[in-house]
Amino acid sequence: ASVVKELVENAIDAQASRIQVRIVAAGRRTIEVIDNGHGMSEQDALLAIDRHTTSKIRRAEDLDNIVTMGFRGEALASIAAVSRFELVTRRERDDAGTRIRVEGGVLRDVEHVAAPVGTRISVNRLYFNTPVRAKFLKGITTELSQCIDAVQRHTLAQTGIGFHLTHNDKTLLDVPDGASLRERIALIWGLTFLKDMIEIDGEQAGFRVHGLIGTPALSRSARSHQYFFLNRRPIVSRSLQYGFEDGYRSLLTIGRHPVGILNIETHPRLVDVNIH
Repeated sequence: ASVVKELVENAIDAQASRIQVRIVAAGRRTIEVIDNGHGMSEQDALLAIDRHTTSKIRRAEDLDNIVTMGFRGEALASIAAVSRFELVTRRERDDAGTRIRVEGGVLRDVEHVAAPVGTRISVNRLYFNTPVRAKFLKGITTELSQCIDAVQRHTLAQTGIGFHLTHNDKTLLDVPDGASLRERIALIWGLTFLKDMIEIDGEQAGFRVHGLIGTPALSRSARSHQYFFLNRRPIVSRSLQYGFEDGYRSLLTIGRHPVGILNIETHPRLVDVNIH
């Protein structure tokens, strides 16, 4: 699920409008993420898989204004070190794409290939060279559920991007790029959810909060349908969770939890993504 999350976030940062995620055996055998973003040059693609060579910040001041999902630039190097890894990428202005194959952190092959604009990354046999780490993976059902959750969170946060998720060639999620938040909820959870959800939008002290929340009739026995986003980045925050539930205190019985998708927007300098 961490690999899926990192690859999807890279695709978002590449300004893709369509992201396809293909998983085989809950990701143990294959994880493939394809996007139609701006792609990379051969030089950048080779740097992207090398340790300590890439970052999405250009100046020290950028640390106070982080607007990308990732910024350290270490994910691809880490993933390529523990898998059979293939990257195919092409920019619009290039005549040919670049294909790079890495096996357990060792560069095996670099060649020019025909490829559409964007990037395709295939991660095969994760942890094949570190079997001890492979033992810490959960069962197929748990791993798959965490992969689905990672993609769903971004699907709800990134309303301008289309997502297509398959597992063992069976489609689990298909959301077009033009779908609104309401339409995305309908495609993920069903139309019955929508009739008991209301829009909220408020602004105060440099923060804007907007999204959809459920009426008390839509309560759940778990917090599985509470999603919080900060500048469209999925986050987990106990204080936000308690604040959200506090608004329903006199409306729900004990043991029931409200439903909501809330996006909080503020200036990036007010947030330290390493801490918060």
